[in-house]
Amino acid sequence: MPKADRYKAFLITVVQRREAHRTYAVVKPSAEEALAVVRGLSADGTKTYLVGGLSRDMVRRLGLKRDDMQMI
Repeated sequence: MPKADRYKAFLITVVQRREAHRTYAVVKPSAEEALAVVRGLSADGTKTYLVGGLSRDMVRRLGLKRDDMQMI
């Protein structure tokens, strides 16, 4: 029986010209999937960057679950 994918919380920053940078915590199995989710919801002309991750303790404190996304 194969193991289930391990989910991690990635920090993704969205940069849009003349606006404040927005950082999201995204819980996904891989960084590529997390970036794809944020890019899909972002407007044209924005740039997205992977800037880090969150510990399991911080994910629990924020109440994040699988496939959740929250602005930090």
